[in-house]
Parts: sequence; structure tokens; C-alpha cells
Amino acid sequence: MASRTKDFKPYLIARRGERNVPKRYLKRAYWSDIGDAGYWVKHNSDYYIVEFNFDFHVWTNARYSAPQSAWEITGIVPTEVGLDISDEEVVPRSDYGPIDGQPDPESDQSKKGFFDTDDEEESLAPEDIEIKPTDKEDNQEEQIANLAQNIPTVLTQ
Repeated sequence: MASRTKDFKPYLIARRGERNVPKRYLKRAYWSDIGDAGYWVKHNSDYYIVEFNFDFHVWTNARYSAPQSAWEITGIVPTEVGLDISDEEVVPRSDYGPIDGQPDPESDQSKKGFFDTDDEEESLAPEDIEIKPTDKEDNQEEQIANLAQNIPTVLTQ
């Protein structure tokens, strides 16, 4: 990893990155929409904001700088946090595989529709489902019909 990251320098970003990190690189990082939406990591009972750098294939430390109105990427996350990506793990973008936040195309569950089951005979198509109105719904329809009859109609000529 040292040779891959020897040219890394701190930098600024206007906003935190998208939920688009390849799952193979997530390690212990996870996405959260709470507060500052983005990737986080928990280490020694503390939570840290992290960003993935696609150029160097590393997780970086991030903090907001109010004076600069930007996020500072201050450096590479230390090894003890558990987000290191070895040189052997780095692959071309075409081989990234599943992306965090997107459905996994390899998963059987993502291919199933809402009414699909493992047993075709038990499957119910939408037209086979009959929803009967309740007494309350019948009563409401009746009340609406009575109200509609009492609405005066005005014709202008």
C-alpha cells in the first residue's frame, strides 16, 4: 500500500461523497443517513467520519472546516482502525462488483418480484386477491353519496 499511496496529499471537498463504494472495500465502514450523511467507522467506542478515495483506493479521515466551508480530507485512516485495502485487493473499476447502496444483481432476492414465491402453486397473482370493503367503508360511501345529493347544482346560461 505504501507505494500506491506515496503521492497522497490532504485536500478539500465541497460535500461528502455518495453511497457508491464497492462492497469489497467497505471493511468496517458503513453508511449512515443520520446527521452528516456519509460513511463512518467505529473504533474504540468512538465514531469517525471517513471518505473513500477512488484514486488511491484508501479510506481517508474527514472533518468539516467551517472557515473554509468545506470538508478537509486530512489523511489516510490508520491501520489499527481496520479499513486498510491491500495492493492485492485493488482491482480495475470494471471488476469492482456490487456497489454499496445498490441492489446486488447476484442476489436471488433482488430478482424476485413482490408476488413471487419459491413454490409457484402458492403464488397469488394480483387479480386473485379479493379485498372486501368493511362496514365502515360501506357507511362512508353511503354518507358521501347522501352529501353529494345535497350539493346544489347551478347552471348558468
